[in-house]
Amino acid sequence: MRDRVLGPLGLVLSRLQIDPYSFEASVVEALLFLSPEARRIDGTWRAMGVPRRERIIAAVSLYSDTTGKRLFRASAALDGIPVADQPTSEELAEILRSTDGQFTLLPNAMIKRNA
Repeated sequence: MRDRVLGPLGLVLSRLQIDPYSFEASVVEALLFLSPEARRIDGTWRAMGVPRRERIIAAVSLYSDTTGKRLFRASAALDGIPVADQPTSEELAEILRSTDGQFTLLPNAMIKRNA
């Protein structure tokens, strides 16, 4: 995925119609610095794509946090990810192994259903 050029800070602020000497300009610059999706390269801000692996882990983490569930179907957690970005079961197992035990993929046979 190619990154999208946002431009120098002055250009970004002018697009947002923000006075470059205002408090709001400082807030925009701070948000750009803190954002994992923005990078300053040679004085120009660029919007960087978030890697697929990170989007999948974020979706699972968000689902766990918002529902309070500790055991859930992966399909429910990944529902918000576009179909083209959905991982295979092998890819999902590999991605979840990389979380150092934060998440574990259980085989369907291990999950007992409420009858």
